[in-house]
Amino acid sequence: RQPCIVFIDEIDALCGQRNDTESESSRRVKTEFLVQMQGVGTDNAGVLVLAATNIPWALDTAIRRR
Repeated sequence: RQPCIVFIDEIDALCGQRNDTESESSRRVKTEFLVQMQGVGTDNAGVLVLAATNIPWALDTAIRRR
């Protein structure tokens, strides 16, 4: 529903950098998060998504681009 603010605290726990040791389920969560974020900001007027982290360098680069 609009208007809406979605705030995700400590996004690094959900979307840290990808590596060879992470589980398949973790990869799927990141992929799905990116898919869902694809349209946010273009066709969802009134929806604002904010995320916070204390360690931005630990975020996956694809997340930082969003």
